[in-house]
Amino acid sequence: MRNKLGLIILAILLSTSFALGQQSTTAVEKLEKLRFELIDVQGKEENLRARAQQLDEDIKPENIARSLAGIGSTKPEELRESRRRQLELEKKKVLEQLDAVVAKRASLEAEIRTTEIQGYHDSAKPTPADINQSFMSRLPGSRSLLIGFAGGVFALMGGAIFFIRRLRKTR
Repeated sequence: MRNKLGLIILAILLSTSFALGQQSTTAVEKLEKLRFELIDVQGKEENLRARAQQLDEDIKPENIARSLAGIGSTKPEELRESRRRQLELEKKKVLEQLDAVVAKRASLEAEIRTTEIQGYHDSAKPTPADINQSFMSRLPGSRSLLIGFAGGVFALMGGAIFFIRRLRKTR
């Protein structure tokens, strides 16, 4: 009866260890995916910052005049004003995209921290091997069996020594 109960408990422990192993792998995969996504978002953020900086330079009046130098017009002021408005609209769109990317980066960083903390808490939980070891140490008679075996070995050694001494005395 005890053997059947032990086998049932062992089967339950092995099935839960399989489930726990899959959860930790899933957490590691999720963390890896989040980190790759963060790297991608950081790249987008750098590109948008560089583009915003370039637009700041392009909006300067001397740079607008230089960009339109080869274009002949009867109304150069209107042409420069149109170019300035076009650059400002583009800059506004880039800054909006940059704000969205910065918010996404902050969200990803927070999610990574949360996942790392969860992973730490999961690692502090006992592993299936710990549970199995604890289960084996609690099996009735496992410790007493070991002690009994060691006692038997010592008793046999003592008896052998006693027998050898007796044989030597009779000779």
